[in-house]
Amino acid sequence: MSALIGTDADLLVAVGKATKAAANGLSTCLYLAEATWLTSIPARTANTNTIATDITMDSGKVFIPWYIGEDESLFSAKPLGAQGALSYENSLTVFIPGHRDLIEAFLNDNVNNEFIIIAPDREGNLRLIGQAYSPAFIVADSLEVVNGNEKQGVTMMFKARGKVAANYTGAIPTT
Repeated sequence: MSALIGTDADLLVAVGKATKAAANGLSTCLYLAEATWLTSIPARTANTNTIATDITMDSGKVFIPWYIGEDESLFSAKPLGAQGALSYENSLTVFIPGHRDLIEAFLNDNVNNEFIIIAPDREGNLRLIGQAYSPAFIVADSLEVVNGNEKQGVTMMFKARGKVAANYTGAIPTT
């Protein structure tokens, strides 16, 4: 295991590989990147909640796929603030199957990091959670280690505040 642990980016990639192996074809995928890896996030298309232009990333940086439990995962947008001045709290709760030790190692170093996440919603749309001005973060008290007879892994929640998470139709840089 220690061969996998180097930098935070190495842990991000290692969790992605481990979750793919543990998913057994019964899950879906989200794409995660540290917010500092992005060069720019394009604006929404006028009068829509869609970002159709590609995100740009720093040289050599990509989104890392994480395979998640489909039935245990949920996206929601909750209004915040006073009437007339609302913003939204976008929440993404995910179940990361298997490999708790690797996920816990990632969390030890990254619970306070800022992320940008591209995640599928229940209708197959890709949601962009986090923006340059308000990246997503892991909610520390949302972490739950699951160690049962039928499944093992970690449940965690990411949150970001701002507008309702945009529908993203651009390319996802993964290689």
